[in-house]
Formats: sequence, structure tokens, C-alpha cells
Amino acid sequence: MMTFSFSPDPVLPAAHAARLTAAYDTLRHQVASGSVACLNIPRCRQGLHHPAVETAAAHLKTGKTIVLVGVGGSSLSTRLLDRFAALTLPESPRPHWVYADRIEPHHLAHQLATLDPVDTRFLIVSKSGDTLETLVLTAFLDDWLAGHALSLAQRAVVMTEETQNRLHQWAITQNIPVLPHDQDIGGRFSFFSLVGMLPALCLGLSPEALLSGAEAYLNTLAPNDALFHSVAWHIQHEDKSTHVLFTYAERLSDFARWHRQLWAESLGKDRRGTTPTVGTGSLDQHSQLQMYLDGRRDKLFTFLVEAYGQDGPRLNHPHPLMGTINTSEAATIYHAQQQATMDVIHERGHPTRVMAFDPLDQGSLGAAAAHFMCETILTASLWAIPPFGQPAVEEGKQKTLAFLGV
Repeated sequence: MMTFSFSPDPVLPAAHAARLTAAYDTLRHQVASGSVACLNIPRCRQGLHHPAVETAAAHLKTGKTIVLVGVGGSSLSTRLLDRFAALTLPESPRPHWVYADRIEPHHLAHQLATLDPVDTRFLIVSKSGDTLETLVLTAFLDDWLAGHALSLAQRAVVMTEETQNRLHQWAITQNIPVLPHDQDIGGRFSFFSLVGMLPALCLGLSPEALLSGAEAYLNTLAPNDALFHSVAWHIQHEDKSTHVLFTYAERLSDFARWHRQLWAESLGKDRRGTTPTVGTGSLDQHSQLQMYLDGRRDKLFTFLVEAYGQDGPRLNHPHPLMGTINTSEAATIYHAQQQATMDVIHERGHPTRVMAFDPLDQGSLGAAAAHFMCETILTASLWAIPPFGQPAVEEGKQKTLAFLGV
């Protein structure tokens, strides 16, 4: 279950509120009709039931390590699910995941030196099939395996569009299994597609629980609900240049990084949008809080928190290092840090929003992903920005190819 609170409550002028109401009604009808592909949960379930998916998951899980070759939206969903699974189901056996997402020479050399070629499997993801990093990293991994008299053909699964793109054609010639990447769902919106749900299977999570949580959230969309007020909050504070997503739930630390790409690539257009940044409690109390409290008043804050209850370690006996702290529970101390940080940021005049999970489970994780997708799409509509595509990024890609003589 997710609950929302705002300080102060968002208030829009009548004309802005009317525009938001109209845009929200449009989004609700689009979601209900299934015309928003990334939020079409029945369609995502259908993709999950592709006959080759279970086979691919079983094949990947035969390795002690799975290397995910992919960048941006091709890997961020898996990263957040990986972190969530590790802290939610710590005793559940699962392969170790490694992320091949950049060509930096020292990083790549280290990864190759630490991988076991026999016990490693590879999931290669690129929607277009022409992403430079993915193609180059796959080439280096294929060459590395060949040096051990092994081949990717027996160790890899490829996920890409079923077009004549370079990755798809190469995989077919190498007899590597290919799963279809939904052509209507871009990378940063692909959480509920096979891009997120195949890794969820490999991680011991339940795709059905994640999808059901999203579906339940989408079925409850209604006027003046948490989504409506969240978008109103963004519209009211468009003059703020930075949006800080501050997590006081370690299981959501990589969720914040997933959101950072979702918001930045969707809304950073036409000189509009707020710059998304990530804060991790209580770690960043010791690195960024000074700026938040005493720097420019150009920020708004979303806090992600969970109810720990009786979870977590506690001291068996009083300890002298605790001084006069009158608790033996780590959760109580952490909650005090969390509440104090939220209070002092609000008292310094920064707009704040709290998104609380009780409990934080797979269903509420799916609901949260659905909420932030809806929030991004609806905010884009109010700012007259197309949320899909990232045209400015293409310029850098073309310049890179030109430097390489392509």
C-alpha cells in the first residue's frame, strides 16, 4: 500500500487545475483502453507468456552469474529488481548479476578478469539492436569467450526488436535465442515488459505480483487522487530547477536511479523540465544535506519511505557506544534520522512530498512503477512535451560514430 502526503498541499490556479483535470481524464481513458503500451498490463502478461520465455529464464539460471549487456532502460529495471530481491528474499538462491553497460577500459577489463567463462550466462538487451555500447560489449564478450574455446551461442539470450537490425541478424546467424522487444515500448518505460519481467523470473520474484500491483493501481485512478495531486505539485513548482528523489528505503535505492532516467529523458525537452537527482538516506545526510539546507532554494523533494515495524537487528544488551540513546532497535534510530531530515528540509522552505509504503512488497513496487510512469506522462502533457523519445541524445550518438569513422 502507498500513501502520499505533501507539504504544503499543492494548489493550482483555476485555469491550470482545469487543464490538469482534462489531461488526467484523457490519460485515464487511454490507460483503460490499453492505448498506452507501457501500461497495458494484459499486453505485458501476454508477452510474458511467449513460449520461449520460460525456456530462456531456465537457461539463464543455469549459470552462477548472469551478465546483462545493455544500457539505460535496458538495464535499470533489472538493477532495481536485483537490489529489491537481494534485500527482500535474502535466502532465496539466485544467480549473481553483473552489468556490462559501458566500454570504459579499466571497468571492462576488470569485469572480464573476474568472470568465470564456464558458469556465466548472458542476457543481451537492445530495443533498436543498434546501440553502440551493446554491440561493442557483445563483440568483446564473444571474443573473450572464444579465447576460452567457448561461444555465446550456448550461453546467451538476446532481446531486441524483430527487425533487420544488426543485433537481431547477428543473433540469428549465431543460433542465439531471440526474444521480441515490444516495438511500442521504449527502454525507460519497459519495466512491465519482458525487459523487466524476464529478469524478475531469474531473480526469484513474481512477475504476476509485480503486474498485479500495477494493475490494481491503474484500476483505482480517479479525480483528485494521489496522481492528480502529484502532477499538480510538479506544475505548481515548475520554477524549481531540481527534483530530489530521496530514498529512506534501501530496497528502493536503485528504483530512484530508474526514475532518474524516466524523468530526465521524458521531460528534459524544449527548455522545460526539472533536473532529477538521487539522494540516499541516511548516507547523503553526510554529503548533500548541507547544500539542501543552506544552498539555493531551487529544489523540491520526494521522500520514499517504508514502515519497518519490528524488522531489522536489535541489540541484545545495552552498549556503551549508544550513550543515552534509549532504544535497542536499528529501525527506530533510522526512522528518527529520516523524520528529522524530512522535517528540517520542509522547515527550510522546500516543497516536500512523502511516498510511504506499508508494506513494501512486490505488489507495491509494481504500483510505484506504474505511478511514476503515469506521473511522467501526465506532467509531460501539461508541459506540452512529448514524453517518448529522446531526440537530443541522437546528436551525441551520431558524433560518436563520426569520430569512429562510421
